[in-house]
Amino acid sequence: MLTGTLLGAFYILGVGMKIPRIVHTLTKEVRNNLTEYSHYLVAVSGGADSLALADICATLQGEGFATFTVCHVEHGIRDKESLEDMEFVEDFCAEKHLSYVGVHVETLAYAEQNKLSVEDAARQLRYGALRKVMVDVGASKILTAHQADDQAETVLWRFLRGAGLDGLAGMSLENNDVLRPLINVTRKEIIDYLAEKKLNYRLDSTNANLKYTRNKIRQELLPFLANNYNTRILETLSRTAKVLGEDALCLNELAQTEYQKALIESGDALVLDAKMLSFLAPAICKRVLRIACFNFKLTELDFERTQAIYEMLKRNTGNKVIELPQGVTVTLKNHRLIFVNKTIEQ
Repeated sequence: MLTGTLLGAFYILGVGMKIPRIVHTLTKEVRNNLTEYSHYLVAVSGGADSLALADICATLQGEGFATFTVCHVEHGIRDKESLEDMEFVEDFCAEKHLSYVGVHVETLAYAEQNKLSVEDAARQLRYGALRKVMVDVGASKILTAHQADDQAETVLWRFLRGAGLDGLAGMSLENNDVLRPLINVTRKEIIDYLAEKKLNYRLDSTNANLKYTRNKIRQELLPFLANNYNTRILETLSRTAKVLGEDALCLNELAQTEYQKALIESGDALVLDAKMLSFLAPAICKRVLRIACFNFKLTELDFERTQAIYEMLKRNTGNKVIELPQGVTVTLKNHRLIFVNKTIEQ
């Protein structure tokens, strides 16, 4: 055990080996959330959070714990600054002996074509690029550097947009092919880590632009709440997300069981037992409907359409057709809820 002035400053490993405690703590946090001998794709923008994650991954790779490929997605938004970020990440990877892949995407054009906000368009393109590279390099998961402060911002952002339990649960440690090993680490801890390692990082000028909702939440709303209502608002929101996440996981597991019971057919059409669904509690039934949609290759199902399908079930409104995104329709006929993809039929 450390004593005297060293307590809290260093972690002693073996004889005479001193590692700064913040470095040891964050490295251990990431290691504990990964699987030994696996290969991971690390999303790195060059900002503080992702650079700390990349540096930790380089350490773990050097120890033979796992292997990593870094991917930087250049969004085509900030011209020269954005290209400099890409070069910075590539140089960092060369110095740390990390494999590197750079990808360019056209966010503004994609946002206009698909009637999306720049934030949503960038996110869709980024994850699309990351998933393609993940397959190309044979990685098992995508690692992102989301941390506890991001979690608090996400909960508020989703609350303002209107979200249910799943949305207010924030970001989980693991979600399908995405893993967030720093989700329980604060931004301050990350900055302390970088200072201890004497690492520079890039600053994204768009983070100061208050036309983006998330920036307004970070720079205006959260400080206002902290100064006027709850000085520990970040911790409170993160804790709330964790509690809600546990509840959401429980309900989703129950819904998955009920989905399997109600499933009649799965193929070109997906058919569920409507009578069985009508007896389920609303929270479970609506989750079953979302599971059906996602299993039928829909990437999203909003509140209004979920509610419309649920009301059709409860009222037993036969032969009514509800249009869903991506060319999918759902109808109720002979006590069967039927999902069909019109684009496949054509």
